[in-house]
Amino acid sequence: VGRTENWFSRERAAAFAVLRDDGRTLDELEISVRTGKLYRWWYLAGHDPLYAHLRGNPRFQALDAQARQHIVRQRTLLEEMRRKGAVPRRAE
Repeated sequence: VGRTENWFSRERAAAFAVLRDDGRTLDELEISVRTGKLYRWWYLAGHDPLYAHLRGNPRFQALDAQARQHIVRQRTLLEEMRRKGAVPRRAE
């Protein structure tokens, strides 16, 4: 029992961003994307001022693209489950 090796990759990325260690920030964000720690990615990539200076970085942009592709795949799976009746449609 315990945390996985990269449990705090997002938190480490934030710490490295504060220190302006862009290489290590991107390394940790890469781990985060690779291991599926994509919670609130939409905010991190598009709005979080901590990462504003990285938004024009090709490596950051590639990570954002990977995260967005993951979201599209997850939404597709959810819609498929809804069509099959395994998940109810959202009340409007």
